[in-house]
Amino acid sequence: MFSQLFTGDPVLIAVLEDRDRISRSQHGNDPAVGKVQTALMIWDPACLPQFGADGDYGDETAGAVARFKAEELGVAPGEIVDDVGPRTVERLDQIAAVDEGRAAAGCVMVAAASATPDDLATVLATIDQVGGEIVLGLGVRAAVVGGSGLADVLAGFVGSVLSGVVTPSSPVLPADLDEEEVVLLQTWLATLAPSLLLDQADPGRPERTLEGLQSCVFEEETV
Repeated sequence: MFSQLFTGDPVLIAVLEDRDRISRSQHGNDPAVGKVQTALMIWDPACLPQFGADGDYGDETAGAVARFKAEELGVAPGEIVDDVGPRTVERLDQIAAVDEGRAAAGCVMVAAASATPDDLATVLATIDQVGGEIVLGLGVRAAVVGGSGLADVLAGFVGSVLSGVVTPSSPVLPADLDEEEVVLLQTWLATLAPSLLLDQADPGRPERTLEGLQSCVFEEETV
């Protein structure tokens, strides 16, 4: 297991090792179900629109798992079973680990055009106080800042010293950036794109979405 979300869970470990399954009839209310649902919602935040991560392996979760197998694992429609098997756990674990890595990547703070050296010194002192650090400069006004929870701390400076704080989960760029600064920030965000990170983890990852899932026959398999 690579993700903090899945690591140490005995049911998920057993499924990964192909010794067990998760389905409506197997471990349907085990804590592992909530973890699977959480990872599915990282993959597609809209995949569980009615119940979300409620810890119950019902029809909505089974349908999301079936779609995940088709779109993410490339399983042919006629071979899909709407339960959780080893490949499903393996890929969801990768997706959760990528998301955790993106969260740990920090954020980019963008100084306001009117910010003075004294203003920025105050921001830098605050970063130091909470255990953060400047990781990489991006042009004259922007810098990648590493550290847990820093985006929330720096948000307090937006509108005065900073013109914006950019994170992988909130990639909105400040409107006052010049063209070169926009390119630098977009490049940083692109290196953290989930699809890119997953492709690096698994070069054989499918690049297409399979159609016709509604008509597939759910038959036993080991995915």
